[in-house]
Amino acid sequence: LALGFAAAGDDASARTIERDLLGRYGEQFGRWVRLRLDPTPGGADPTAELLAGAGLWTCSRLLVSSQAVAIGLVGTAWTVDLGSRLLTGRHLIGGTEYMWDPQWPLFTRLLSAYHVALPLLLVFALRRIGYDPRGYWLQSAIAVVAVASGRLFPPAVNLNYAYVEPLFQRTWGGPATHVAAVAGFLVLVAYPLTHLLLLKLVPTA
Repeated sequence: LALGFAAAGDDASARTIERDLLGRYGEQFGRWVRLRLDPTPGGADPTAELLAGAGLWTCSRLLVSSQAVAIGLVGTAWTVDLGSRLLTGRHLIGGTEYMWDPQWPLFTRLLSAYHVALPLLLVFALRRIGYDPRGYWLQSAIAVVAVASGRLFPPAVNLNYAYVEPLFQRTWGGPATHVAAVAGFLVLVAYPLTHLLLLKLVPTA
């Protein structure tokens, strides 16, 4: 998120986030910084956010487009589930349970607000630089690799939902079948929806 603010020219906000993270979780050794962060809550790795930050920093139209396809979907689902919990006391989709888990520091939980801010920032950026339709294909390839690589981690981590998917909270068959089901849903159902929406919302490159 700090990279996004910096790329947009808001150095003050970027420095504020940097100082807060460093003060709470970091150690500085000259020009080098080491962060002491717990594993990411919620079952997903930070690859998409890192790629989005890199894309914004380098003004890469393809990279920003690919992450807008993924993060727009995730951000919408996260916001809907959080809103459902706040309004009805129940999770409609799942994935935001950690927001009410006291084992995570409040600051760490509040950082998850980027699920709301980052999709808006990516759309804003794409309205300036244009959407590259190839982003759908790039993100589809990234998703297949990300879900498959989640099997390298213990089942308790459930990284990228490689063991249990979030909608029905179940495993679909064996390892290959489950990975194919989760990745297939993203590539053939979820991502095409955000791809078509982006084609309508922002100009194409």
